[in-house]
Amino acid sequence: MKYIDYLIIKKQQALCKVLIANIIYIEVEDNYSTIHTISNKYLVQKSLVKLKDLLKHKNFEQIHRKYLVNFDKVQKIDLYENLVYLNQNYVVSLSERYKKQLISKFDVIK
Repeated sequence: MKYIDYLIIKKQQALCKVLIANIIYIEVEDNYSTIHTISNKYLVQKSLVKLKDLLKHKNFEQIHRKYLVNFDKVQKIDLYENLVYLNQNYVVSLSERYKKQLISKFDVIK
């Protein structure tokens, strides 16, 4: 299997090379997804399911029906408010459905 380190995304009349390591999170709305990176946002016509499959070996986790986050960019998880704090001051919702799955990914020190 071929592992990729970047995505090629069409933005207007240009093709942009986006490093996967620079992706903070992906937000979906219908069949469009917005890829939020350290320095840019890219609107792509791909479902979250397809992007999740594409990034399955890259430390990304679905935390809500609308969000896929890069685990390397997670700063804090507020379990009471169900919020995930990411790099660049992004905050996204954590759904109850994905909460236990997300917590199980961490070795929590109490």
